[in-house]
Amino acid sequence: MSALPFPAAGNRPGRTWRLLRAVVTSLLAGLLLATGTPASAGLETALEKLIGRQAAVALAEQFGTESDPLLADWVKRVGDRVSAVSPRKDVRYRIQVIEMDEPNALALPGGYIFVTKGLLEFIHDDDELASIIAHEVGHVVGRHGIRHIEHQILAALLISQIRDRGGEMAGLGATLLDALLALQRSRKDELAADRMSVEYAARAGYDPAGLLSFFNKIRRPDKPSWLDTLFATHPPAEKRIEHAQKSSYFHSPSRETLIAIGDRLASEGRYNKALEKYREAAKQGADDAELNEKIALALAAQGRQSETMALQASGASPLAPAPSPEAPRRAFEEAMPAHQAVLAVHRDLSERQRLLVESGQRTQKRLRSASQRHEWTRRLEAAMLGMPQGLDTRWIYVAARCLALSTEVDSLLRSGWRGVRQANAAMHRATAVCAQAASETDPARYISRDLLSSIDLDMERAGKESIESLARIDRAIPDLAEADRIVAGVMADLNSPYVVPWANPWGHLAALEGFLQHASSCLRRARGHVEAGLRYATRARARSERAALDIADAAASPAEHAIFRTLVRTRLGVTDTAIRDLVGRGHSLGDATVMLLYTRSAGESVSGLEASHQAGASWVETAERMGLSPETQAIVLRLLNNTIAEEKIPG
Repeated sequence: MSALPFPAAGNRPGRTWRLLRAVVTSLLAGLLLATGTPASAGLETALEKLIGRQAAVALAEQFGTESDPLLADWVKRVGDRVSAVSPRKDVRYRIQVIEMDEPNALALPGGYIFVTKGLLEFIHDDDELASIIAHEVGHVVGRHGIRHIEHQILAALLISQIRDRGGEMAGLGATLLDALLALQRSRKDELAADRMSVEYAARAGYDPAGLLSFFNKIRRPDKPSWLDTLFATHPPAEKRIEHAQKSSYFHSPSRETLIAIGDRLASEGRYNKALEKYREAAKQGADDAELNEKIALALAAQGRQSETMALQASGASPLAPAPSPEAPRRAFEEAMPAHQAVLAVHRDLSERQRLLVESGQRTQKRLRSASQRHEWTRRLEAAMLGMPQGLDTRWIYVAARCLALSTEVDSLLRSGWRGVRQANAAMHRATAVCAQAASETDPARYISRDLLSSIDLDMERAGKESIESLARIDRAIPDLAEADRIVAGVMADLNSPYVVPWANPWGHLAALEGFLQHASSCLRRARGHVEAGLRYATRARARSERAALDIADAAASPAEHAIFRTLVRTRLGVTDTAIRDLVGRGHSLGDATVMLLYTRSAGESVSGLEASHQAGASWVETAERMGLSPETQAIVLRLLNNTIAEEKIPG
């Protein structure tokens, strides 16, 4: 098994991964002992699939899988394309999204790969996602998970013999040595999976630079100490970047690979990126009529040479004629009052951003303190697993309650960090949108009065929601800290019979249960605040991303209009007709995208959404009220804005 590292989680595997590893280790040990003989390759693969399936079911049941079909289909589409080039054909790859806040990915034995919902909020584009999935495919190809479990079983048997013959100190030394060797193997496996990731992503038609882009985002600002490096499960990001760049797919990619990546990018409307790959391929050989035609079609789609003839020859719609200069100027002058209103909102948001930074620093400091305190609770869990009361069912029940509450504290802390990230990103995007709208003074590329009014209202709401989200998360921290202190105290008390026996065990355990009831009440209040804070933050992010899409489209050239619609069509899997119909009825591209996103996720027509729309509400709010989560809206709109920003036509 392998999980990607992320700064907020540190370099240690999370509790979930440790529990899964314990489960599958026990299962494999029993199966291997049952066979009585060394497993053949076929039997090993069967065991690998069995272990992976059991662990995957446990993981899916604990966290739940993503129910939104658009996100699930997106990850599956990218994953299927990457896994199709895997040299290992004796397993079937199953790639799913799990409802987990921590940005991470995990490969289980037998081809089971999980991507967390938090990761989808973190990645930049399909190339990054493909590289991450290809990394996990590399772990499956290298059988790293099953090899790690086998080493654990053999090491446990060997350590047991050493302890029996040499005593506890010898056993402790052997355990420490085995742990260090296991970490060393883990770091080597990560580098091997990185190398395979570059190859598989490129062969599947994705830019392997997505892996480097991801590593650059998880770089630690400070250099890790030698002790951190010694006990790390993953090599530092700098070393992984340096190792990955040695691949021939970076320093000398083949012409065919570059063209395949370019074709995939062009098919999605990412013409600037496609042209980079085509031109790099053109440098490697003599004049190629087919490659020249690909370049010409990409340029034509951008309106940069022989636009109408090339586009008609390629079967695409011709570009819309440029509007007359008089009409935009009149509309621009009519929009001036709304333009002034946006300027006022921008000034207000600048002040709100200052307040958000101040409150955000305070909230992050308190979250950091609570997270550090929770680390001690997690250490107490390990000591509690000794079960000094043996098979006392009442003790086991209280211990299990402690573990469950500690897990919930951990989950809510991660959700709190996620809410802080989303609130900051929403405010930053909202401020940028207002700044761009306020700076648009070219009558030939005007922003209409209606759109400016919509941006004015939505960005004001986004600013308020960002502030409120941090306030809600801040309110949750005292209850989280109180619950964590109670759980840690109960855990310490559960271990106290190691030192002082209890006079009345059953009465003592009943008192501990009372403390845990209070901790559960604290967590119930904290959960309400954190969930509300996340809703506010993600709704603000969806609003600002929708407005950013509208601003980009309003200021676009006719050729860019066509490209942006292609990007929306490929991202959502809808038809050009559906987009044209909504835009033709007066909806902005951002609103049309939200409406089509609803139809894809809910499987219902736009008419039902339009019938539920209320005056004064944004389409983001209407779609949320109809069941489309703001998280999904924010993820998809952010991905679209990322690619749109890269596809502005030069010059």
